[in-house]
Amino acid sequence: MEPGQRLKLLASRADKLLAALDRRESLLEDMRKLGSEIDEAYRAAAARQLSSSEREQLERLRTTKQRAIENLRAKADAIVLACFQFHEDAANHLLEAVREDPALLPLADQARVLALSRRRDTASLKRNLIAARQLLNEAQRAHSSPPPAQPVTPAPAPTTSTGPALLTARQLAEQLQVSEKTIYRLADQGRIPSIRVGGSLRFPKDQIEAWLRQGRCPRKVRLRPS
Repeated sequence: MEPGQRLKLLASRADKLLAALDRRESLLEDMRKLGSEIDEAYRAAAARQLSSSEREQLERLRTTKQRAIENLRAKADAIVLACFQFHEDAANHLLEAVREDPALLPLADQARVLALSRRRDTASLKRNLIAARQLLNEAQRAHSSPPPAQPVTPAPAPTTSTGPALLTARQLAEQLQVSEKTIYRLADQGRIPSIRVGGSLRFPKDQIEAWLRQGRCPRKVRLRPS
């Protein structure tokens, strides 16, 4: 299969995973409901003296619902693992595409950063899938474009006019005029865009700027004037 076709299929796979993440939310909600039903049954049983048969019935109910919870959890976890595998495949396919077009190297590097992120919350999973789909679409457009008349120099590593594409907690804290502790707390709560690179937390500059433009930053957190 040609690289361009593989990139197209991967982008389509991202769309399917985004829909699967919506189903995962439904699975998690069903798990919470079953857990509540077990708790409610035991609270009701605690209010009166149960016969031997009633205790056996209560235990069978708990076992049945717990088994259902575990089945739902397995399905929900499988969706998360499928997302992680997708990012690995996307990074590998983009790296293969670089062999034919070195100008795609920045896209392959960004895809590898996304593959290293192992956040399991739905917001992070969706954000990373959308970012990866965009990289694949850009690579597909570049691959299908006619070759330039003159050789081109490979694009440099992703940067912006105001600094690196990935900010450290200290850099972001200085930019937003808050403490590093505040930055880590917002990231832990999933309220600020962030990814993990190895064992370190990093903040994509373009996503941070979009986050601020949307007015989602907490009160008193604003960018310094450029």
